[in-house]
Amino acid sequence: MLLPDFDSKGDLPAGVHRATLKDVVERFGHGTPQREDVTSKLLRVYEIAQGTGKLERFVLFGSYVTQKPAPNDIDIILICVTISARKTIQRTCYPFLIISARRTIWVQAFFGFALVQSYLRVLMTLWRTGR
Repeated sequence: MLLPDFDSKGDLPAGVHRATLKDVVERFGHGTPQREDVTSKLLRVYEIAQGTGKLERFVLFGSYVTQKPAPNDIDIILICVTISARKTIQRTCYPFLIISARRTIWVQAFFGFALVQSYLRVLMTLWRTGR
């Protein structure tokens, strides 16, 4: 899928832009050693999440998906699905912040889409107004 061009600030236009992981890596995964480093961590997290068989969505946001030459981290939300014995679908959302410079991974789990949507709205507002 074709990702849109950056705006005058070096950001993607506001909104949700669907892309394959291959497209994301081709667009954002090279150019500087820092980008290559965080991209290798991104691929590892994706591999682990995909290996569970429960990954429904893999959402990236923040400075990694901008023109910033050396993003400090990758912001990820994993949406995983399980089907209970009663055939009800349960979704669990796991926001990740991968901090490459310190070589650590911070993880916090949130449950329910309403909470994740609120979390994303606040993060995006803070991120956009903090520039």
